[in-house]
Amino acid sequence: MVASAVVPIAAGDEEWPLVAEMQERLKKDGVYGTPGTTACFEAWGGEGRCLLRVLRGNKHKVEDAMTQLYGILEFRAKYDVDNLNPEDALTHPCRPFWVAEIPGQATREQLKGCVIQVTVGRYIQPEAIVERFSQDQMDMFFILWMVSTPPASTDLSEYNPL
Repeated sequence: MVASAVVPIAAGDEEWPLVAEMQERLKKDGVYGTPGTTACFEAWGGEGRCLLRVLRGNKHKVEDAMTQLYGILEFRAKYDVDNLNPEDALTHPCRPFWVAEIPGQATREQLKGCVIQVTVGRYIQPEAIVERFSQDQMDMFFILWMVSTPPASTDLSEYNPL
């Protein structure tokens, strides 16, 4: 995976105690500081950013945020996300049926480092994919696709997908 610049995330005074509660729960459950949790935090731009995003996504309900975070950690472990080879997306059997391309990453301010994906809608054939591939095959391809980011230096100034 390509590391991207992390945009600072501001937190309100009322959010930090909730983040601390999440950290304590992770410690109590023996998950805090494990390689999988550390890698997850890094993938989300750091521990504070990860926990705040999950917390905010769950309307500041710590129990709901923890359920989601544990789901994310389980998913990452199940698919061994941290050890995937992004190049495998290019040779996966689903690739010829996937009509998207990743031409580069955004370079402007708040979006810096975000992957740009281009899809030509008229070529999408969901029936062909569903008929040919199992859910597990599609899941693995999509996971590989998500980690197959282009170099941050990709110049998109003259990119025209059509």
